[in-house]
Amino acid sequence: YGRQVIQAAAQYVDASAMDLAILFCHPGLAAWYGQFGWETCADAETRIGTPEAYTLDRDLRMMRYISSQAKRARNEFLTHPLYIEWPW
Repeated sequence: YGRQVIQAAAQYVDASAMDLAILFCHPGLAAWYGQFGWETCADAETRIGTPEAYTLDRDLRMMRYISSQAKRARNEFLTHPLYIEWPW
């Protein structure tokens, strides 16, 4: 059922007005998510907090670039840290 869930989620995201989608997972799952169009951001840091005070998140960040704007900004997401002010 995992394949059905991730395919349904991908279809929903792709049909939405979202610019991009992000998921976090164990690095061992990168290939599995990759077959559904998720791209790894293996070298980009995800920081929990603010630029002044943060901790590094060790989960692998994966992204789907939906809009043309997000696709143009892809390199920025791959080379700059992403800040999340509060963890889930």
